[in-house]
Amino acid sequence: MSSKMSSLVNLLHLSFVVPKLIIIFVTWPLLIDSGIQHKSNVIYMTEGIPLDFVRDKQFLIEKRSLPPSVTSTLDIGVKIAMESITDITNIDSTIDLYMTQIWNSNQTRNESLKLSGEDIANFGWTPDTYFILAKTVIYNNIAQYLHFETSGQVTFDQKIRVTAPCKPDIWYFPFDNTSCRIILSSYGFSKEFISLHWMDAGVEFPVAYDKLSELGYEILNMSVSTYEAAYGKQHFVILEALISLRRISSIYLYQVYVPAASLVLVSWVTFWINGDNAGTPARASVGVMTVLSMLTICRGQTDTTNMAVSREPRLLDVYIWASFSFVIAAMIEFALSDFFRDPNFGAPGISPLHIPRYKRTNLKIDRCAQIGFPLSFLLFNVVYWGYVFWHTQKFASLANNWEGDTMKATDL
Repeated sequence: MSSKMSSLVNLLHLSFVVPKLIIIFVTWPLLIDSGIQHKSNVIYMTEGIPLDFVRDKQFLIEKRSLPPSVTSTLDIGVKIAMESITDITNIDSTIDLYMTQIWNSNQTRNESLKLSGEDIANFGWTPDTYFILAKTVIYNNIAQYLHFETSGQVTFDQKIRVTAPCKPDIWYFPFDNTSCRIILSSYGFSKEFISLHWMDAGVEFPVAYDKLSELGYEILNMSVSTYEAAYGKQHFVILEALISLRRISSIYLYQVYVPAASLVLVSWVTFWINGDNAGTPARASVGVMTVLSMLTICRGQTDTTNMAVSREPRLLDVYIWASFSFVIAAMIEFALSDFFRDPNFGAPGISPLHIPRYKRTNLKIDRCAQIGFPLSFLLFNVVYWGYVFWHTQKFASLANNWEGDTMKATDL
């Protein structure tokens, strides 16, 4: 009886298991296909590409190769709108800019579409334009847009922060000009595939930029050029923008040049102080004070001009050390005058006629210094400021020829 009951239980168990196995066997291919399709949809949505939307609008999704609709060299126009220039140093500067690239995809559409924000590059092909010689490049993934027009024209605009190389004219400091370069090229496509060119002025400031003066600079000139460069067996189109900045030197006139010249003039006061025993302490005090003050100016400029990385001489150094030399020369003149001074000169009851002539040489030295020192310093200033004026006028013509928005791109 028990054996019959166990057989009946096993039969009932198989009656429940077998239908389930049949259902699984029949639906297994459908489950596999559903899983693959679900996984594929997840990949597309992760990359930000709604598959049905792309198919309906016929947008391009190939991001590593040229668009299939482009059958010849793709011509891309580039223009840059400068937003700000900050952190200008001897070797580089930080530039915030908007780079706009425009090309024709040869695909007409029923309606235009403008996309903005993150991952918009996933909705279509975008150029691989990169910055040559840039130390750092930071792309703002929020401040960008991609515009598809009905005619097939595509506009891609990005906000970018670039640390671009700069080269100042160290010798002319603080009347120097700093040149910063922005160099662009396609990274993977040679000129047979992509041809870059500047649009309109190439580089411009869309609004008046006054904050640059806070950094001690003003815009002198902006120019653009186009040329080719060979990398291996391929030739690439290179776009270069040159931004020339002129340092505002008025602050150095007030803080360095005027104090240095004033100390030189003060050092000459000793030439008119009486050469007797009573005047010696006064002459020594004035000489030491002027020397120490000039040393303070020299040390201050070494610490505060942010030019310590450069070992080249500068015009500012020439003026400071020339002024320092005049002050030292005044001290040497005082030593010579005191050496040839007779101890009895100026004493009561002693006539200067009773003093030997060689003992009265100090008076002649002082008289020569009263004329020679001012004339020498005046001649030095004429030569120095004449050279500075010639330099500033030479580069002022560049600023006069620059007309901002009317500047045209030049091809080399």
